[in-house]
Amino acid sequence: MVLADKLIREDQLYYFKKGPKREDFVALGDDNGLFVISNPFRNWYPTDQPAEKHFTKIKISIDGSTKDISIN
Repeated sequence: MVLADKLIREDQLYYFKKGPKREDFVALGDDNGLFVISNPFRNWYPTDQPAEKHFTKIKISIDGSTKDISIN
């Protein structure tokens, strides 16, 4: 996924080792915090409600360093 690859490359995030890594769904982070990323229009299990894309602004702290991330 393009967004997941960007967050890994630019923001020192990594794939959640306990989660699936698929073309249409992935989790980044660890047991203390996760980003759950899905392709738009993929249904959220166990519902038939499709995922939607929204602007998001996030502040994260990794190893004592704080970073602001904006996702369009």
